[in-house]
Amino acid sequence: MTHAGKEFVGFVKTDEWKDKVLGWHLFTRFYRSKGRLARRLSGIRPGCEKVLNSLFPRKSDGIEFRKGANWVSITNDFCGYLLTKRKFIRKYFRHTLCADEIFLQTILWDSPFRAAIYSSDDEYSGNMREIDWDRGQPYIWGQNPEDTDILLNSPKLFARKFSSRHMGIVQEIIRYHEDRNPDIS
Repeated sequence: MTHAGKEFVGFVKTDEWKDKVLGWHLFTRFYRSKGRLARRLSGIRPGCEKVLNSLFPRKSDGIEFRKGANWVSITNDFCGYLLTKRKFIRKYFRHTLCADEIFLQTILWDSPFRAAIYSSDDEYSGNMREIDWDRGQPYIWGQNPEDTDILLNSPKLFARKFSSRHMGIVQEIIRYHEDRNPDIS
């Protein structure tokens, strides 16, 4: 197996996102809600966060925070290790904005599993996801005839995003792999 034991986790190269983890972010579960409570909290949230950030600035405590896409594929061993970090996760990421894009990368980076990272050079090469952000937000595969060739020639193991309206591309890819590997069907 070519990639056995690898952690397919992407990492971004910039640190423009650091305020998401080192600033106070309150009521994050209501950010996208549209109810009355969410509207009221969104009105007071910026002021509360400003006061908290000035009075009680959060410190990194020497942690090298990392960020990347939340689409990952990790080994069972790293998953077990991650589960042992529950207290750490609650302490440092409870009031973090986009914690799902930061906690796993941070823990992986500062762990014995760092050596098993497939690639930290590019976010989507690292997590082995073929995602087309140029043609959509993201692009839905199967809308153009050349999409099948793009995916079949990609070195990546996974692709995102598909729609039930364009299932023909999924069937083509399955047929292609069944023809080449009769034992997998």
